[in-house]
Amino acid sequence: MAFLLASLSASIVISAAFPSVEQEKSIALENRALKYLTADQPEQAAAAFSAVIGSINYESAWKKYESIVPTEHNEGLDQLFRLAEAYNCRGIAYGELSRNKEAMTDFNHALSLHPQFTQCLTNRGILNSREGRLQEALKDLSYAIELNPRLGDGYEARANVYTKLHDFRQADRDKKASQDRKNKRDQPNVNNHVRSDWAKFNLARMNKLIAAKPSESIYYCYRADAELTLHLSEAALRDAEHSGRLKRSSNAFACRAVAHEQLGDMAGAFANVKTALEIGPKRTGLYEILSRLERSAGHTQKAIEARTAQIKIAPKNSSFYISRADLLYATGQYQKALDDFTQALTVSNEKAIPCIYGLRGLCYLKLGKIPQAMAEANKTLKLEPNCHSGYLCRGLCYKKLGELEKATKDFEQASKISPGETDTLRAQGEIAAIAGDFEQSIQDLQNAREIDDQSRTAAITKPKSALSKRDFQKAISDYTTVINVDTLNKDAIFNRGILYLCVNNPKDALDDLKRFLKIANWQGQSSIHAALLCNIAYRKLSRDNEARLILQECKTKAKTEGLPIEFYYLAGEMSAKDALGNATDNNSATVVRCFVAMDYECKGMRQKAMDQYRWVIDNGEKNMDEYSLALSSMQRLKEPGKQPTSAINPR
Repeated sequence: MAFLLASLSASIVISAAFPSVEQEKSIALENRALKYLTADQPEQAAAAFSAVIGSINYESAWKKYESIVPTEHNEGLDQLFRLAEAYNCRGIAYGELSRNKEAMTDFNHALSLHPQFTQCLTNRGILNSREGRLQEALKDLSYAIELNPRLGDGYEARANVYTKLHDFRQADRDKKASQDRKNKRDQPNVNNHVRSDWAKFNLARMNKLIAAKPSESIYYCYRADAELTLHLSEAALRDAEHSGRLKRSSNAFACRAVAHEQLGDMAGAFANVKTALEIGPKRTGLYEILSRLERSAGHTQKAIEARTAQIKIAPKNSSFYISRADLLYATGQYQKALDDFTQALTVSNEKAIPCIYGLRGLCYLKLGKIPQAMAEANKTLKLEPNCHSGYLCRGLCYKKLGELEKATKDFEQASKISPGETDTLRAQGEIAAIAGDFEQSIQDLQNAREIDDQSRTAAITKPKSALSKRDFQKAISDYTTVINVDTLNKDAIFNRGILYLCVNNPKDALDDLKRFLKIANWQGQSSIHAALLCNIAYRKLSRDNEARLILQECKTKAKTEGLPIEFYYLAGEMSAKDALGNATDNNSATVVRCFVAMDYECKGMRQKAMDQYRWVIDNGEKNMDEYSLALSSMQRLKEPGKQPTSAINPR
């Protein structure tokens, strides 16, 4: 089994302003070393990582770490982090060269710096297994899995050890555990998990320091920082508040802001980051937090302004231009995004150049300049054969040119480099649809949707805002934006379908509700609800035969126990009197009376429909879809031709 590679990266939540000249040089060395390692050139990689290790002074790094000076971040911890990863990576290179003794020495060095480094524990376990030290391998791999139960590769490696020990039952269990995690895309993000490892390490250190000096405010800040990385939000908030009581500092308010963000209190997060900026207006890390908060709140322009403030403070930091360009790109300002990526190239260190060319290519593509986009993609891949954005950009160019086979190959390569990246999965899904492989298309798009949960949640706040103001058309427009980004967002599709019924647009309502049924595969009560609304939409369009057929399909396909009262009423198997009599509680009465009213409306029985709608409005819960349908329908029946103003409640 191959060793696990963890990319070298920073580990602190409270980020540094920008790298020093020495750090830039170290990053360049790391980049070259990683290129050799990922390109299966272990001899060159070993030499390059030796240079990385030689560039970091262990004694100086440890001294800086133990001093815990109140700076933007602890540079000593950063250096120790990079040193441990460099030893791990050089150990991998030595292992590939069968220089096992030197590999073991490097893995031991890395683990002496950080005993809970799960990737390194796994690598040492794999090496022990190769050399026949099976009990030692078992110990390392079991500890790695204990630290990170989601580590599928750890289970796979341990299964190999159990097989060698002839414990086939336990080997089968571990193989299944490994496969389950890979099938569920449950492999951890390596960089995130290494950050988590170091946060645990730092947390233990801070606990000791706080016990020794309980009045030192900065210690509580650093403990809060570690707790935030581990998503121990309430503990982090307590520590940050205590730090602020000991000494009013921007660090304390920054940690409070992130803790409030993690706890879902956006108002508290905004208030604290603004206070932090009043204390430390030149701290770029605070604008990082502010930009993220503004983007989560849907205030993209304000997020861009926060990034602009960062650039004014540190105009030579390429990452700030890239971050602002990402926001500009997301809002369709492709030329401005291109300008920022170009500026990032001007100030960039060696590590970032290849990917920036790929990002420029994506901008050219959006601007309709396919030759320039193709040139940028090829330039990226020439400089860095393993750059995801290069393959994505070139694949999209080929797709635009109709060269689908070449596009598919590039998307597949992009997926190997960055498994689960949403843009690639969406592109693959579209290619599969063009090729007629709808099952694969749906799978790719669903995977993209699962990964993009966070951004989808942020996007859904806009239609909810419109609904709270009872603005149907704006809510429809906002749901359309969500669906354009996430074509399989069944909640948005379902809600938009109901909204179309509210504005008396049965044709579009029908399209959305049928689309929802296909995605949901008739699972759950919502599918029955959608089918019954389809029945109403068909009848409004005078397509009575299809209205009957959808009820028959519902009866055979609905994957749920029992059908509701309103189904039997619409199917003609129960009278209105019996249906209403069987609706014994207020909520079920609200649903049944709304469907009875819609049925009466379809039959042209206007007054009877209004009577039932009136009951729903007077007695129904205001958070129910049927209440809003009743409000809009009543307004339409009272004042024909006037657009309803009441809102549907989102699911």
